[in-house]
Amino acid sequence: MKSDIQIAICDDNIYDCNSIENMLKMNPFYKKATVIKFVNGTELLNSHKKNNFDIILLDVDMPEHS
Repeated sequence: MKSDIQIAICDDNIYDCNSIENMLKMNPFYKKATVIKFVNGTELLNSHKKNNFDIILLDVDMPEHS
């Protein structure tokens, strides 16, 4: 079954990714969402070509893109 919402979380700190996901879990829409976490902006960009995320939560200071 395909999720209604595709969410990407991208932060170079995996603990921050997990914290963001924990905040999302408090919302009712989370049950209908697929969340994929990335610690590398390049991986996110490559994955977005295939997954077409509805929401992308992105750290604005990623080391490899500074």
